Amino acid sequence: MAQKEKIEPAGIQKDNKQFLYYIKNGRVYRIRKKRSVEPKPKPEVAYEGTIQQEPGFIYFVDEDGDISRVPRAKGKKTIKTPKRKNQKSKKTTAKRRIPSKT
Repeated sequence: MAQKEKIEPAGIQKDNKQFLYYIKNGRVYRIRKKRSVEPKPKPEVAYEGTIQQEPGFIYFVDEDGDISRVPRAKGKKTIKTPKRKNQKSKKTTAKRRIPSKT
């Protein structure tokens, strides 16, 4: 697992049971976790920062309340099996027997 790198000490007091924290445009927002009967909650700014987000990293609020980042995982390369040429699927169909009139 990649090592996290602290970007900015924010000192955010987190309440993980009631709020979800995310980073967008250099700001840390928090939004109340939605319950099924409640209307959609509005996000509020938890921290006004000067975070310059670079592509290739995931930014998050760590357990200390600071803003950290880790490198984004690369996708696994899958080995494709070669397609077989000139093989049609053989469908077995029952032949109907036509009764002969004698």
